[in-house]
Amino acid sequence: MITFNNIVERFKVFADAHFFIKSFSFGSPDDVDLAKFTSFPLMHLVYTGATYDPGTKTYNLEIYILDVPADKTKKVDRQKEVVSDAEQCAEDIIADIKNGGNIFLFAQDYEVVNATTTPLEEETKNVLSGVLLDLSVSIPYEWDACNAPIDGVSPEGGDEVAYARRGILRMLTVDAATDVLSVRTIKVTNGTLTDNGDGVVTLDTGGGGAQSLDDLSDVDIVGTPSGGDVLSYNSGTTKFQLNGGLQELLANFKASGTGAQMFDTLNDTTKGNIDLQATTAAMKVNLTGISITESSPGVVELTVATDSDGSAEFTAIRIEGTTTEDVAETIIKNGNTFKFEGAGARKIWLRVPSISSDITVLLPATAGTLALTSDISQDSAVQANTAKTSFPGFGTSAGTALEGDTALLQLGTTSTTALAGDTTTITTDQANAITANTAKNSYPSADATKLAGIETGADVTDATNVASAGALMASSAQLTGNLDTQANTITTTTTNGDIKLLPNGTGLVDIQGATNPGAIRLKCEDGSHGVTIQSPAHSAGADYTLTLPTTDGNANQLLKTDGNGALDWVDDDAGVTSITAGVGLDGGTITSTGTIDLANTAVTAGSYTSADITVDAQGRITAASNGTGGGGGGGGISHIVEDTTPQLGGDLDTNSKNILFAKTSATDYSSNGDIVKIGTGSTTQGALHYLDSGGGWTLADADATGTAGGVLLALALGTDPDVDGMLLRGMFTLDHDPGTIGDELYVSTTAGDITSTAPSGTGDIVRVVGYCLDSANGQIWFNPSNDFIELA
Repeated sequence: MITFNNIVERFKVFADAHFFIKSFSFGSPDDVDLAKFTSFPLMHLVYTGATYDPGTKTYNLEIYILDVPADKTKKVDRQKEVVSDAEQCAEDIIADIKNGGNIFLFAQDYEVVNATTTPLEEETKNVLSGVLLDLSVSIPYEWDACNAPIDGVSPEGGDEVAYARRGILRMLTVDAATDVLSVRTIKVTNGTLTDNGDGVVTLDTGGGGAQSLDDLSDVDIVGTPSGGDVLSYNSGTTKFQLNGGLQELLANFKASGTGAQMFDTLNDTTKGNIDLQATTAAMKVNLTGISITESSPGVVELTVATDSDGSAEFTAIRIEGTTTEDVAETIIKNGNTFKFEGAGARKIWLRVPSISSDITVLLPATAGTLALTSDISQDSAVQANTAKTSFPGFGTSAGTALEGDTALLQLGTTSTTALAGDTTTITTDQANAITANTAKNSYPSADATKLAGIETGADVTDATNVASAGALMASSAQLTGNLDTQANTITTTTTNGDIKLLPNGTGLVDIQGATNPGAIRLKCEDGSHGVTIQSPAHSAGADYTLTLPTTDGNANQLLKTDGNGALDWVDDDAGVTSITAGVGLDGGTITSTGTIDLANTAVTAGSYTSADITVDAQGRITAASNGTGGGGGGGGISHIVEDTTPQLGGDLDTNSKNILFAKTSATDYSSNGDIVKIGTGSTTQGALHYLDSGGGWTLADADATGTAGGVLLALALGTDPDVDGMLLRGMFTLDHDPGTIGDELYVSTTAGDITSTAPSGTGDIVRVVGYCLDSANGQIWFNPSNDFIELA
């Protein structure tokens, strides 16, 4: 039975394990006192009593989930965060109880009857906020005094409780009017259904169940069944019957003998097996078989056992699909031999020789007989390699083969005959000419004449021979050395033809000089004079690129560089053509060269003390005299705003006057007071900082002396302290309202904040930093006190 002690103990386990909850307590609602607790959020359990119904007892519980809102001016937002977090924690409790976890073990018997949440919101400062969870949990309870641990009861009470542990059986009437939880035993037809606990249920039919297939009304057995018989369902008779076909298939799978055997298990590796998987299939007897892999592309492998004892598995053939549709490759693995058996069991073998690269053999496109080279008949001249071959068309006329008609061996008398044998003959003189190698190839064209005119050993530098022969260089001709034109010209005979120089890729046409800088001369059509564009001398070390404009410009425009080699057309600026002396200047009108001077005034050159001066419209001093000296009144700066960056040359004497600090505007971060521009790092604009030991500014926090007590405090005017500055004392406008007008302001326990509520926690620092000047606009007088208090 679940007792209140159990409930308290389990809720404490839950609170200790939950990341959100920091403290746990139980008792009355009045026991929730800020003075008793230092760690929040807090879970507080209140037992409001129990109700009893037939078979059940219901515990009524109140669970308070509370937190202390931080010192912030936007209290409503903070309350919303606290209530939201507390309600999620309450939902964790409900889920834990519903599913069985930390609070109640799953095997225990209970039921959540009711669960509701109510938000609790603070009305004044530092009042707890959160959620109240009202929870009702029902457990089995019997009005059975026999289990009471008292004397005088018969039978005597024992250790066994009178209720079942939480199981899975429930009884629900047809009309759902009655719902009985955690039933131990349910009576069913011919037996009972019993919950044994921990999810175990026993069905007892009472009669011991069917002893044989004949005891089952839906089984029709012909003859006497034996172990291993296969039954299948007959939809015609609506019964299960023996199936001979399946029985035979099973027998085949389990067949024994000397041949290959197929079994329905792969565990016995000494037998053959069929293995069908989702993407693979295999049919093997030990090492010999077929393996199939269904992937993209697929693979089929044929393996056989080799070696004298059949212990070596050899992949003989492999068929591989390719990534091309309707294309596959059959690979006869190295070591295979194709044997074609003929009459008398004689065989022809095909084997792959030792090769170093892939070889492709193309079969003939027409029917025929493949033969050995030794089987091809040859005449004696061919065999002796004494025959010489001519090609019709190479002679000086059709049908002749070699120049001069001194030798002739045609491939045939007509285009359709080839090596006609005794139908084609040569004379003795012709044979002697061939043997003596006096026959010459002829080229019946103009090219033959050109080649014939080139001297033996002539090269392309031999201009006389090349020119006289009229030969042309091939389109792919390349120089293997420098081209010396001597005093000649590279020209073209093509009408209006261009001569083109075409570098490769990013290459350039390089014009080099020998003893002088490289130059290009653009000559006239007569060739008698020209204009030269020349590179700077080697000593200048010049190396730059000039890029011409994309257009030809306008009339009278000039070509101008941008300093990086890019040229452009710009208008011609004629410049200043005449300068006239103005008021106070001497020098007259200048049209070419000259000097402009300042005209003398009546002022005597020299030094003046506390000078009284007169300045004309041109800024000249036209009168000057010594002044009376001294401070107050007289000359000098009458308002400091005349100089936006004034500097003192000595001590500032206020002359019994005051320095006025005006109240800042309602604009956030406005300031008016004493400012320093020191410190490193970055700051948060409008936040309270202290100067740390590293010379940087860190957010002030009332949680410790080192961050709020004996340290220099300042308000950040921006994000860069040595540029934007830090306010040490003066008027300032915060981006929020820390309190109402006249309120004393303190360092807050929220880092960087200023609050009208003095910190109250143990170890907190209470230090006054200023006063509220307005209730709505965030305007304050900032003047941190040198004194502070650390709370015990």
